[in-house]
Amino acid sequence: MSKATWLNVGGRADVLFKPCDIEDLTYLIKNTELPVSVIGATSNIIVRDSGIRGITVKLGKEFAYIKSKGNNSIVAGGAVLLRNLAYFAGEQQISGLEFLVGIPGTVGGGIEMNAGAYGSDIASVVQSIKAVNLEDGNLYKFSSEEMGYFYRGHSLKGNWIFVEAEFKGVNSEYELILQRLKEIVEKKNKSQPIRGKTAGCIFKIQKTAEHGS
Repeated sequence: MSKATWLNVGGRADVLFKPCDIEDLTYLIKNTELPVSVIGATSNIIVRDSGIRGITVKLGKEFAYIKSKGNNSIVAGGAVLLRNLAYFAGEQQISGLEFLVGIPGTVGGGIEMNAGAYGSDIASVVQSIKAVNLEDGNLYKFSSEEMGYFYRGHSLKGNWIFVEAEFKGVNSEYELILQRLKEIVEKKNKSQPIRGKTAGCIFKIQKTAEHGS
């Protein structure tokens, strides 16, 4: 896994599976008794030297599609890089997704952890989500409200792989969106070692502080 992870560390996976489509993925889950793990861009995980047992699922190029639905809405596959989604939205003159340009991850991973930056998060722009349950192998669709999002997480019970999501922004001028994207990238370049092998932020922002006596 050292050649397939963000930090270039980790032992071998027993099986690395890249499904061709949703049907391929659901068939695997319904017909295996092996444990199934899911990885995305792996920017927030460290794979142990002993590797990963069972089947490791990674969505590939077949899930890296982005398309406009009109009415300032975008549909993106789970393997789409968040920065690519931000730039695509800009090209469509859709504002509100600019914060994603500085987050090293995929749509699927971003949905799982409610990724966010600069005062915005996935929950504020996602409309609906398609996910495959890792226990029964079935495909489900959830609204943003059904996800029960909170800071850097969601309330959905069970284990899931998020295969597609619909996002919605607001119409704006391309030049204004591009300027905002440039500002975020420049700020990231100045404040964080984005080209280094780093897992990014380690601690969550705490809304309130508790002090012991």
